[in-house]
Amino acid sequence: MIKRPKTKIQDSSPMYGFDPKIGFWGLKNLNHKAYFDYEIENPIDVYHNNEGLREDDFKESNKGSIICCGGSHTWGAGIEQNKRYSDLLKFKQPFDVVNMGHCSLGLDQVILSIIGKTEMYKPRIIIIEQYTWALHRVITKYVSGYIRPNFYFDKNGDFKLNKIPFYLKYKVLRKVVGDYYNFKKEMQEFRSGIDLKENYNLKEDPIFLSWKNSSYREMYRIVDSLIETINSYCNQKNIKLIFCLGPLKNQLDFKKKSDLIDYDLPHKKFISILKKHRITFLDTTIKMKKAHKKKRVIFKDGHLNEHGHKYMSDLLLEKIKSLEWI
Repeated sequence: MIKRPKTKIQDSSPMYGFDPKIGFWGLKNLNHKAYFDYEIENPIDVYHNNEGLREDDFKESNKGSIICCGGSHTWGAGIEQNKRYSDLLKFKQPFDVVNMGHCSLGLDQVILSIIGKTEMYKPRIIIIEQYTWALHRVITKYVSGYIRPNFYFDKNGDFKLNKIPFYLKYKVLRKVVGDYYNFKKEMQEFRSGIDLKENYNLKEDPIFLSWKNSSYREMYRIVDSLIETINSYCNQKNIKLIFCLGPLKNQLDFKKKSDLIDYDLPHKKFISILKKHRITFLDTTIKMKKAHKKKRVIFKDGHLNEHGHKYMSDLLLEKIKSLEWI
């Protein structure tokens, strides 16, 4: 298994199940406690509604909504539900707010879920929170026991989607296929001089190494087309779209030892793609860095803590008001 760091949930009860389009999705009507490795003495309550979201059941209204999408930061790893940035936004503006975050979702899965699962909420604004270190998920086909949908470019350069075969709803088959995908990915990384399996060091993750930048060319190419896809969708539906870039643990906690290591590198690359497509975005990094020096905004694994969620909520509200979207 590839040993990039991830949040460990110390709980044998599954929170996710097979989804034929997204790969995996929250189990419906879930009610249990999750123990995170950095908050082992303080389990958090996890409730999923009848749509599999860590949200209250949605009540249809004419107000329209703000949809918050992303991975474990948006889902609220280590945080009680009512302290997440999305929940804090509920009381500061006139729209309904729906949190569609799920742990380990990649940008491709986020976009597929927006296109396939948001219409009932009548979205006016869509916020996509992106932790740019996690962009590598778009080139990872197997995660947490599930096969992910896979975007790729065919021989003609057309952007295509490999859909998930129906038989992969069976766990044992996912394991067999997933092991093959992991082996194939490790071989590709080996040819690029990347070894994530043994002696992984977060401070020297290859995504931050300038001389390994070419190894991620295909990843950024896929991200570029994904951004184009979601921008087109939101324009067609007359939905306001904003990306929110949270700070990376590396940017807040580490000092680079070499000019060849750039902890801002995935941020810079991602922002250049957003600017290319004229996408509205909020990069919280600089302000979060200042706040972090006074009081930590992240847990030790890099996920936003309660203070970080509150600060992100405030920054998002300020940005959306400045755009006159509310």
